[in-house]
Amino acid sequence: MIILSFNSRGLGSFLKQKAIQGLISQHKADFVCIQETKLQVVDVHCCRTIWGDVDFDWRFAPSENRGGGLLCIWRKGLLQVERSIIESNFICIVGSFGVDAADCAVLNVYAPCDRVGKRQLWSKLVELKINIHYDLWCVAGDFNVVRSSSERRGVGANSQQHRSESVEFNDFIDEMELLDIPLLGRKFTWVRPNGLQMSRLDRFLISPGWLNRWPDYVQEVLQRDILDHCPLLFKRVNQNWGPKPFRVLNCWFDDPRFQAFVGDSWREIQVEGRGIIALNEKLKTLKLKLKQWNLEVFGNLHRRKKEIVDQLNDIEKKAEESDLQEVELRQRQELGAEFWQCSKRIDSLAYQKSRINWIREGDQNSRYFHAIVNFRRKVNALPGLWVEDVWVDDPSAVKFQAKEFFACKFKSMERWRPKLNGVPFRSLSVSSSKLLEENFSAAELKEAVWSCAGDKSPGPDGINFRFIKSF
Repeated sequence: MIILSFNSRGLGSFLKQKAIQGLISQHKADFVCIQETKLQVVDVHCCRTIWGDVDFDWRFAPSENRGGGLLCIWRKGLLQVERSIIESNFICIVGSFGVDAADCAVLNVYAPCDRVGKRQLWSKLVELKINIHYDLWCVAGDFNVVRSSSERRGVGANSQQHRSESVEFNDFIDEMELLDIPLLGRKFTWVRPNGLQMSRLDRFLISPGWLNRWPDYVQEVLQRDILDHCPLLFKRVNQNWGPKPFRVLNCWFDDPRFQAFVGDSWREIQVEGRGIIALNEKLKTLKLKLKQWNLEVFGNLHRRKKEIVDQLNDIEKKAEESDLQEVELRQRQELGAEFWQCSKRIDSLAYQKSRINWIREGDQNSRYFHAIVNFRRKVNALPGLWVEDVWVDDPSAVKFQAKEFFACKFKSMERWRPKLNGVPFRSLSVSSSKLLEENFSAAELKEAVWSCAGDKSPGPDGINFRFIKSF
C-alpha cells in the first residue's frame, strides 16, 4: 500500500485538486490523506477530480470556521472497512488490508495550533488506540509540532513553548507505541513563504507490528511547489543491494554438531604461506563452509518451527481418534523438545541482531527484539543519496557515489606544509621507546581478546570474539 499525505492549505481550487491528482497518478498512491481542506462539504465530484477515476472510496471531516478539514480517499477493494471514526481533527479508517486481510488502522491527523488543543487530541488518540486492539497502525498528517530543536530552523526555533510542546509530543508517541522512521529526500516539510522559518511538521508514525510485517517501508518528502507544505509519500522499497554479509550466529553454538564441524573443517583446509596470510585464507575458506553448513544442516529456524508445529498437530488429531502407539508418543515428546530448542535459538538470533546488552537473552522478548532490529535496520539504511540536486536510489549508483565520495576524502593532496624545525617537543625515554617497539606476547594478545565481549566488533569478515575464544 502506497500512502500519500499532504496538507493542501485549502482544497476548493480546481487547479489544486488536479495537482494532487497528478501526484496520485505519478506515484501510484493507493491511499491519500489530505489535511486542511478548508471545506465544510466534500462531494463525490470533488473526490473523483482528485482521484482521477471512479474506483475509490472516501471519508471526510468538515472544516470549522473555514479552518481545518480532513479527507481520506483510497482505491476501492484495497481495504475492507470495518468502521471509520471521524472527528474534527482526525479520521481513523479501521479494516483489513491486502490479500492476506491484515487488520490495520490508518489515521489521518491535523493537529490544532494551540497547545491545549494538541493535548486534547493526544489524549483522544491514545484512548482510541487502547479501544482498537490492532497491531498494525499507520498515523499520518500534519502534527503542527516538532520532536526536537533540530527539526525546526529560524526565528523562535528554541523557545520554551516549543520545547514543552516537543516533550508532550514525544510522550504521546511513546504512549501510542509508535515509531518515527527516518525521512528521505529533505529535512523539513514546511517552509514559511518568506523562507526564514522551516520545520518538520508532517510525518508518518507506524507501530512496531507494521514494521515487523513490512520492514521495507520508507517515508519520502516530495518536492513542493508554491504551497508551504511538502507532500509525504509512504511506500515500500524493494531493492536488491547484493548478498548479505556473513555473520557468526550465537545460536550455532547450541547445536552439538557445530564444534565438531568447525574442528574437522579447519583441519581439512591446508594453506601455504606466512602465518597471518594462511590464517586469513583459512578463515575465508571456513566462511564458505559455514554458509553451506547453515543452509544444509542447521537449516531455516522459522521454517523448521512451523514444520514441528504441523507434525505435532497431525499427531494430536490422530490421538483424538485412537490411542497413540509407543513410537508416536516418543515422536511427540521429541518434537516437543525440538520445538522449545528451536524457539530458544530464534530468540537468541533476535537478541544478537538487536545488539541490546541490558536485557538477558532468555527474557523471551522476541517481539521487542524484532522491533529493535527492524528499527535499527531502518535507521542505518542508506536507501538513496542527493547527488547534485538529483535523488539517486538505484543500488549500483548509490554504491558508486559512496565509493567516489570517500575516495575523494582520503585522496592525498599535494599542498604546502609548515616546518617545525627548532621546536622543542617532549620525547620518550630510550626505555619507553624500546617498550613500544617490542613484539606482543601471546599472553598479552589473549588478555586483549578475552577482555572483549563475545558479540563486539565482528569485523568485515563476520567472525566475532565468541568464535575466536571458542576455537
